[in-house]
Amino acid sequence: MKLNKYPFAVLSSLVILSPFSNGLSVFAEDSVNVMSASEESVDETTDEIDFSEVDLSEVYTVNNSTADNSVTIETPDFPFDKPFELNDSGNDYSAQGFGYSRTWSEKSEDKYWGKRKRASKLLANCGTRDANQGIGFSRTETWSANFNLGLPDIKKVKTTIGFTLTKSSTISSTVGINVAPGSIGWIDFRPLKYKTTGTFYNRMDGMVMSSQYLKLLSPKMLRGELDGVHVSQDRKMSSAERNKFCSKKY
Repeated sequence: MKLNKYPFAVLSSLVILSPFSNGLSVFAEDSVNVMSASEESVDETTDEIDFSEVDLSEVYTVNNSTADNSVTIETPDFPFDKPFELNDSGNDYSAQGFGYSRTWSEKSEDKYWGKRKRASKLLANCGTRDANQGIGFSRTETWSANFNLGLPDIKKVKTTIGFTLTKSSTISSTVGINVAPGSIGWIDFRPLKYKTTGTFYNRMDGMVMSSQYLKLLSPKMLRGELDGVHVSQDRKMSSAERNKFCSKKY
């Protein structure tokens, strides 16, 4: 099964650093999960990836003697990006003195499809009959931004957006998959996210001294879980995959 292609706009950012470094101290180096622009512009599918280098713990192999349709393949424990932690310093930019203030202006707000990634173990069918199995999949997405954010900035953004910012969201489920003999199958998942863009302005006595363009992404939730679509994938095993996963060569 293949996904339709979605047009993604590639957004760039311009950051002009403020001369008031003390006033921007809440932007701690380790406080943010910095996002790559390629997340929106590239559909990194797993269709053509050779899995011969993956750890065997990520592969469920069946042959004629071990095939059992009543067995559900367990969900792997995939790592995921840790969400950035807000710096709850209690600072208010408007209280820095000398007529300094920091304001937020939202430019756009919409939804977009994130990267497609493998969300399940691999099912290698080394037998001569179709393998029809239940397979567990899981995916976790976290919020991210293109520069380090503190709590005062998040509070400003929340006043203008029309969705709920979600720090982290997960989906875990089980679906059926059918894999032909000599093939390998798995489940991909593509998450749906919210995106807001805009600009923070640093002013001195009302005059704009510098600005920072923001792109903030947040997982979209549906009925308490990460929203998105799962896609069943399967293809013929490569020679390297057959040599590693199967005792019999096709």
